Amino acid sequence: TVYIGEVPGKTIYLMQACPPYESDERYRTDELNTIVMMGTKYLNSIALRGDVNSYALFNLNGKYSSLEFDFGHVDNTAARDSTYDIYLDGEYLMSIDGTSDMLVQHITIPLNGALQLKIHHSDIGNTGEWPYYAFGNAILK
Repeated sequence: TVYIGEVPGKTIYLMQACPPYESDERYRTDELNTIVMMGTKYLNSIALRGDVNSYALFNLNGKYSSLEFDFGHVDNTAARDSTYDIYLDGEYLMSIDGTSDMLVQHITIPLNGALQLKIHHSDIGNTGEWPYYAFGNAILK
């Protein structure tokens, strides 16, 4: 069998298919994109610092219908609440709130063929220590 384009049923990871094309460089991916939340390792992840204007932009090219991921506080980072705003093609879609003692949440975002995804940290406070929150096992469908 020969497929043109994506192989049906194949898992498509956000960080492999669409790594950020622009960011403020306050995101991190550890070796093999592994992030630890609640003592559990999450692969194919991006962690954004809860910092002033922390953001990442992803070029989706209109190829995907949804994004699924596990969201939570990255272990051993500052204990501070953070909110991340999600934009599709420049339009606000939703906010995701994080607390340092939260349980990891599984979240699905409808992409509906969007061209661009923006994840933006919306808190502009200054504490000197910044937490990281991760979007773990981020899968495009």
